[in-house]
Amino acid sequence: MAQHDYVIANGTGAAVRSDLNNGLSAIVTQNSGATEPATTYAFMRWADTTAGVMKMRNSANNAWITLYQLDGEWTNIAFENGTAAAPSIYFKDSGTDTGFYSPGANQVGISTGGTARLTIDSNGNVDIDSNTLYVDATNNRVGLGTSSPGYRLTVVDNSSGVQGRFESSSTSGTTLGFLNTATNGRNYRIGSNYVTGNGEFAIYDDTAAASRLFINSSGSVGIGTTTVTDKLTLAHSDATGITFKATGTDGATSAKITFEDTAGGTGGVLTFDHNDNSFKIATAGTTERARIDSSGRLLVGTSSTSGNADAQTALIQTIGNSSASFQGGRINIGRAEFSANITSGEQLGGIYFSDAQSGTYGVIECVADGTGGSNDFPGRLVFSTTADGASSPTERMRIRNDGSILIQQTALSSASDGCYFNANTPANFHQLLCHSTATSSLANLYLNRQGSDGTLIDFRQADTTEGSVSVSGTTVSFNGGHLSRWSQLPNEEDPSSILKGTVMSNLDEMCEWGEEDNEQLNKTKVSDVEGDPNVAGVFVATSFSEDGPLDFYLAMTGDMIIRIAEGVTVQRGQLLMSAGDGTAKPQGDGFVQDKTIAKVTSTHVTCTYDDGSYCVPCVLMAC
Repeated sequence: MAQHDYVIANGTGAAVRSDLNNGLSAIVTQNSGATEPATTYAFMRWADTTAGVMKMRNSANNAWITLYQLDGEWTNIAFENGTAAAPSIYFKDSGTDTGFYSPGANQVGISTGGTARLTIDSNGNVDIDSNTLYVDATNNRVGLGTSSPGYRLTVVDNSSGVQGRFESSSTSGTTLGFLNTATNGRNYRIGSNYVTGNGEFAIYDDTAAASRLFINSSGSVGIGTTTVTDKLTLAHSDATGITFKATGTDGATSAKITFEDTAGGTGGVLTFDHNDNSFKIATAGTTERARIDSSGRLLVGTSSTSGNADAQTALIQTIGNSSASFQGGRINIGRAEFSANITSGEQLGGIYFSDAQSGTYGVIECVADGTGGSNDFPGRLVFSTTADGASSPTERMRIRNDGSILIQQTALSSASDGCYFNANTPANFHQLLCHSTATSSLANLYLNRQGSDGTLIDFRQADTTEGSVSVSGTTVSFNGGHLSRWSQLPNEEDPSSILKGTVMSNLDEMCEWGEEDNEQLNKTKVSDVEGDPNVAGVFVATSFSEDGPLDFYLAMTGDMIIRIAEGVTVQRGQLLMSAGDGTAKPQGDGFVQDKTIAKVTSTHVTCTYDDGSYCVPCVLMAC
């Protein structure tokens, strides 16, 4: 490797010879070296051992041109950009105007006869013959006649008429079909003898002179006809229908209709399964929701009938619902109106039980039970049956919107035949009534224990049993209670301050309840006579009244507590009389007299009041 300035300096013979030899060595080694020669000339060469390439000085002697790599591999070759008329790489026999060039930064072009035919830009987009064919590599689109295709394939032609033509062999062959663009619309046809109108498509069989497929401008489809009366119209001289054929040669695979969304996700599938001859409906992808089995039964939420005989023969069976398969089966019967448009008494839906001649045996219907509105849907259920010898159903029972149940009645009425359970007024208070206006010795209510003795009625407060009515043999027992009646204080005084267990005395004045007739209930007062023979009983509690606590319950006979004054002691078994201050005290003897009001059953103190008086259990004998 050697480099030289190619100037022979004056000197002795040996020095000149050495300088010549160095110059010749530089020529032989192409001025090779790790750095460029210190002295350069236009068109001189330099073997750059650092870059491993052969370089040549340009004509202006101000830059190096890379020619090739020193190891002989041509991996990087620089050319001038050139033009379409004068490509930088051309083909000798085709002339200097046919070859490769670069029309711009990061672009490659091909020209023929001096005209640009194809360019490829930095994004990979391909333009052939000035947008005659354009490939948009960025958006994966192809344009014919445009460099801005808006779809996968976009065809632009400023002239109307045939946009595509299908022929049997060449341009002079038999025309099989056209793609047309009309002046005021678009029409497409395959089959030369049938010309469609604007915005229509047709496949025409020239041989049979018949339309095979037709789509009109509204998007409706005709198969075998151009007279379309619905979104899909089928016409055939032999049969009309759609056949979905399984692909399996043994017929074991399923024929399906699949419904997809715009993203390609499966929304539902209709399937005929050749394995069990069932028709299946799936939603939410391929999750089966219903099927018609080979016996003609409709199964909803299940793929098989349950084991019992009734379900095996049922035509409709539901298990679960759309919310969750483990929930109960549901059948929704709706009315096609908003609640604000439905007035009270109008039917929302019904289940009718009929025979083959449309004779109705019974009906279950839902009826509007008031005027609806936004988030307000009052309704009642009505149950009707047809009597023997009748031809139409009669209402037998209804469940109102407030939860009240009426049997043989249409309104809550204590004067009409039938029964009702009133769950409406007042709040948290319920009434059960059975009434008959017919003259009969039969009871309105029967309570029967068929197999054994025991409780007939269980009385509870806050879900705790406080009393009962039971039967044992021929004896009926009233357990855990006492006989009481209503009473009032004179002058409409408020009884709420009277303590439970206080001894009360009879008055001649009768209780008053407006226009209500009262023949037997008199008013009372706190007993103020020692040994009072006119004791009415003991105070229990005030009675509920919308007008205030003016009424109260007065215990007369049976189990109760009685108030004893502070400092007075009693013994179990003692007879009690009035102490004259609302309390009771021992009578002093063991004889039942007109002043006897109770007998102590236990010395257990049930409660103690602020005045020191206390209550003990007793059996009342006030009447």
